[in-house]
Amino acid sequence: MVAIYRRRLLKKHWGNRGNLRDSCLKYKVNEMSDEELFTLLQRQWTGQITAEEIDKLEAYLSRNPQAASIAESYRLVWEKAAMPAVEVVVDLDEEFRRLVARIEAAEKAAAGTFTVVRPFARWWRAAAAVALIGVVLWQLWPSKADAPIWKQVTAAVDGYEVVLPDQSTVVLRQGATLAYSDETYGRPERRVRLQGEALFTVQHLSSQPLIVEAVSGSEIEVVGTKFNVRSDSHQTEVLVCDGKVHLWPNGVGRGTPTLLEAYEKAYWDGTLRKEKTAHLNDIAWYTHQMAFKSEPLEKALQSLALYYKATLETQRLQIPNCPYSGNISLSRQRWEDVLRSVEKIYRVRWKRVSSGAYRLEGGECPLQ
Repeated sequence: MVAIYRRRLLKKHWGNRGNLRDSCLKYKVNEMSDEELFTLLQRQWTGQITAEEIDKLEAYLSRNPQAASIAESYRLVWEKAAMPAVEVVVDLDEEFRRLVARIEAAEKAAAGTFTVVRPFARWWRAAAAVALIGVVLWQLWPSKADAPIWKQVTAAVDGYEVVLPDQSTVVLRQGATLAYSDETYGRPERRVRLQGEALFTVQHLSSQPLIVEAVSGSEIEVVGTKFNVRSDSHQTEVLVCDGKVHLWPNGVGRGTPTLLEAYEKAYWDGTLRKEKTAHLNDIAWYTHQMAFKSEPLEKALQSLALYYKATLETQRLQIPNCPYSGNISLSRQRWEDVLRSVEKIYRVRWKRVSSGAYRLEGGECPLQ
């Protein structure tokens, strides 16, 4: 049934551009990958899991003893890795005694073997004690002038979900980091910082736009929509699934924004490039699905290699433009499984030249 559903989904996608929205909003699989299992367990242990997710997790573990065993192993590792809270305790009496002892020692050292009586010694010691207390309280007491504290979350696996204070959600790709401050979020705007890639679903609040700060310095301004952002120090990429967003290359209020609507994508790396039609494969990290229809073989394989974080040499590939069509379940097939399939169909020879690096040679196009 899963295979039939996916074939129907792809057929609709090729015939209807609107299916990119369906893929962004409604893509689900009936089986749970290890990454999804770990994400649900992590949300359970951190108290962020919903009732629906608890039911889903418990049902899956109850009918899958192997997964339940894996979950128990994850829990033991999680508990062992938890760091105990550290409480800072300052004994003011003991600190005062140490300070007085240091003052007396310094006085004796300065006077040699004679004891020097100073009429203001007691006053000086009292003043020093007050100063010490003031310094300690200043260090421990939070200052209103301090900058707001930003929470920071880094995803260990694909699909880690963060729920913002306004119930907007952010699904992070592995390695992505999201930061926001409870103190300033929504006053006067909702502002977050992103490094890496994430899919945002933003609650509609017309008076409080959400601003996504990208590492490159550009910013994305939205009111309520669903969109994907890839952010690094060199480039910002925005893909809109639903609604509208403004891409500000130099930050909100500086220069002129670029409007992006549903199914549009834009890149900013010092030069703005905009595409009118986005593709399902652009969010493969989220759907774990890639589809190709008469795509040049070399281009399709490079897209797959990017997902699997592999390097592919194709200089000796003799059929780079041979049409390639296929539906790849990325969570079920390994990179080398894909290469073996290509080898059988296209007579392509492949070789692993080093860790994560592969070379393709030869090939015969079956359609020529």
